[in-house]
Amino acid sequence: MATLLNKQDSAALMAMVDKPGWFALQKLVAMTINELNNREVSGSNEFEVLRSLFTREGRVGGLKEFFDGIEKGESLSDIQK
Repeated sequence: MATLLNKQDSAALMAMVDKPGWFALQKLVAMTINELNNREVSGSNEFEVLRSLFTREGRVGGLKEFFDGIEKGESLSDIQK
């Protein structure tokens, strides 16, 4: 079961979503994801290359999941959904 924010925290978070700062944050996240995806995957052997690739993919996936969850209202109190 997911932990939910309380009503006050949920309301504060949802209030930020429509402000210009939120759009700037989304832009920064998109730029960060692009930068991560453009990094060269390297390593001295196959294991290190795979570890580097999966670490990069995990970072990208985590950022996307986090911000998509906010936009979908996941983890917000039931009243804010």
